[in-house]
Amino acid sequence: MLSACSNSGSDTKESAKKSERKAELDKGVAPPPEGTKPAGDLGYGDDARLFANASLAIAHIIKSHPQGVPRVLGFGEFHKLKSSAPVRSALRQFAGGMIDLIGPATSDLVLESWTIDPHCGRTADVVKKQVEKTIERPPETENEMAVLVRKIKALGIRGHALEFQCDEYKRLLVDGKLDHAKVLTAVSSKLGTSAKGLLDSADKSKMIVIYGGATHNNISPYEGLESWSYAPEIAKITNNGFIEIDLYVPELVEGDELLETEAWYPLLKEARKDQVILIRRESHSYILLLRKGFAE
Repeated sequence: MLSACSNSGSDTKESAKKSERKAELDKGVAPPPEGTKPAGDLGYGDDARLFANASLAIAHIIKSHPQGVPRVLGFGEFHKLKSSAPVRSALRQFAGGMIDLIGPATSDLVLESWTIDPHCGRTADVVKKQVEKTIERPPETENEMAVLVRKIKALGIRGHALEFQCDEYKRLLVDGKLDHAKVLTAVSSKLGTSAKGLLDSADKSKMIVIYGGATHNNISPYEGLESWSYAPEIAKITNNGFIEIDLYVPELVEGDELLETEAWYPLLKEARKDQVILIRRESHSYILLLRKGFAE
């Protein structure tokens, strides 16, 4: 009797929460369009569909979630480099339109951006300079992040950067040099910890969004790189309420050795100038091939 009543009440509350989240989402997300398969037989069926733009594809992903509105969206990108082709980065495209679509249904956004504590002295400066040298992000990346921060403020979304303590900077250095594996592990851990902390405190009728590198949001990480992804733990905690969405600019991912091993990679040749291709990698994992030739 007690067990049955308890389960019933819990199910009712959970159902009510999902209904609330769906109602909130419906206010901010456009209805999904009719997707069409890319021309020709690519062997993917409905797992590869064309949409007019990225926002409509994301709306389709969210509306198709089997449990209703997802609790956490994890976006991943390939960071643009100084040597990259002069095309719009995934970050710029996310800040320029996608965030407007999901904004009304989002409570918090965790961004892969570091805050440097000036009190940490020389060690923090060494880490900062070596990270910047390694990443080789072009100057416009900081401006794009600033645009995104302004956008989320206007939308009423709480923004969160990654905070490192002084002793944590020291652990990222080995003999004065940056340990790249340790950095990737630390960043992934920080992204996941931030999201986990928000699951209890954030508005449960809305989504939590994480935006960072495409390695960190992998539900099925590459063998040996499991520590670089927060996604499996978040998916487990949220009872599969997590969705992975990789935003790939065609020109920035061409020739990547890891991606070339994936089954979807041949679809890269189908990238369009006027449409995006949505690829369903698995039930909660998607790739969005953004427009090709989208110039700065």
